[in-house]
Amino acid sequence: MRARYLAGRYALRTALGELLGVRPAELRFVRRCHRCGGTGHGKPALRWPGDERVDFNLAHSGALVAVAVVRGGRVGIDVERLRPGLDVLGVARLTFSADEIAEIEAISNPDERRAAFFRCWTRKEAYLKARADGLPGNLRTWSVSCSRAAVVVPNVPEDSSPGGHWQIGSLPLGTGYAGAVAYEHGTGSTTRPLQLHTVEWLEHIGSE
Repeated sequence: MRARYLAGRYALRTALGELLGVRPAELRFVRRCHRCGGTGHGKPALRWPGDERVDFNLAHSGALVAVAVVRGGRVGIDVERLRPGLDVLGVARLTFSADEIAEIEAISNPDERRAAFFRCWTRKEAYLKARADGLPGNLRTWSVSCSRAAVVVPNVPEDSSPGGHWQIGSLPLGTGYAGAVAYEHGTGSTTRPLQLHTVEWLEHIGSE
């Protein structure tokens, strides 16, 4: 776990340092709530340099650590190692929306069904991590597509909170992993493209 923690912090500091033009070791962090603006709770944010337009998120699973950084919007990222023994249909029926369950039930091939489940799971997790301010209802009251589309838009009928438009993109992580990044865009002229960084680390070290 220590190795995974260090790999994640290394990737995060490297990405932020490149975006802001500062040495990674000089960065300082604080927790800041997007809803109330207070500190001490909410998502991690930059304390120095104090650029509140910069948002970032970190995810890890198995032998993979991934970081997303953006200026001018909110961002969330999730990665998951595919688990062959997981009852994906059973979990979906407990946690997913009716539309998402129907998509997964319509897939007869077990491997394709598992892939669709993890596409949906990582997309929803990435969106929740980007928002970090709660959503009306629960996971079953809003939907994302489980399809192979590179980019999808979340369907959150009861959401009336202010903000930009959201997109969720799938990450090409290779065999054995699924990943997604949720990105708020269109919030102003300062919005810039995402920066994505992934770091692989030795799994046997991380399990110590």
